[in-house]
Amino acid sequence: MNTENFLEIAQKPLSGKIADVSDQNGNLVNHETLWIKNFVSKQTQQTYLTVFREFCRFGQLSTPEQLRQVTPAHIIAYRDHLIEEKQMSPRSVRNRLAGISSLFKHLQNERVIDRNPVENIQRPKVDEEQGVTPAMLTCQVAHMLSIPDIETISGARDSAILHLLFFTGCRISEPARIKVKDLYEDEGYAMLRFFVKGGKQKSIEVHHELRHAVDRYLGMAGHRDKPHSPLFLAVKGGKNHGAPLHRSQFTRIFTKYRKQAGLSASYSPHSARATCATTALNNGARLEDVQKMLGHADIRTTQIYDRRKHQHKDSAVFAVKY
Repeated sequence: MNTENFLEIAQKPLSGKIADVSDQNGNLVNHETLWIKNFVSKQTQQTYLTVFREFCRFGQLSTPEQLRQVTPAHIIAYRDHLIEEKQMSPRSVRNRLAGISSLFKHLQNERVIDRNPVENIQRPKVDEEQGVTPAMLTCQVAHMLSIPDIETISGARDSAILHLLFFTGCRISEPARIKVKDLYEDEGYAMLRFFVKGGKQKSIEVHHELRHAVDRYLGMAGHRDKPHSPLFLAVKGGKNHGAPLHRSQFTRIFTKYRKQAGLSASYSPHSARATCATTALNNGARLEDVQKMLGHADIRTTQIYDRRKHQHKDSAVFAVKY
């Protein structure tokens, strides 16, 4: 293992080639590269790679040997740096420490180091009872959904995308992977297949408003009979371009209509997920069914979106009279 290979992962972008994890003789280049490449999701790879590089910059680490010498004291200094200087939220700090801990756990499993220096480090507490992503009002959602010009291909597509976000609660990374064939019927119900976080697959029922929006778009775009085509395609010159949309484009589409609706910048694509879950729970959906819809492995994650415990109108402050 050499310094050049360590700097390759610490500073330069990774491609998807096997050469990144092995040399000409087939031997692994370094443990850090193997750690990153072992994650199935490209998004997870990029997220953890970013965390790794941030940590290396903070600790001025430029060789594998320096990384192996990191102690709990270094981790505490890094944690305090994130809290005090970067002023990150408790959840963001926990996520970064989890990323670094994953690396050191990998090194420990590979018997490169004796112990994980992050293992017993105290993490800032987060409010598990309340989600940090703001949910939107139903009237705000209705306004956003009414804005796209559904007489054009791009408008019909954008309308279908917004309906997908608000009626399924999917993550913004998921629509790009949906193909036309992922829309199907089962026992008379329209279904939609997703490839979700962790490389897993799930299918959920399609709301009639979402189905109508998608049918309208496919009818105008003309690729309904191409099962292996991405569901959402780029539009150029008012015509279907045939190129798939990428995650960043879905974010831009949401932001475009959020701005046109005059809504706060605090609302992100993840707000559509929070809004979908919160609205379903407020309208009587079972927590277990919302968990299935969102694809959560742990129901405690779903409970974050359950805001029925505290309705602003029921606040005790309104009972105060003088």
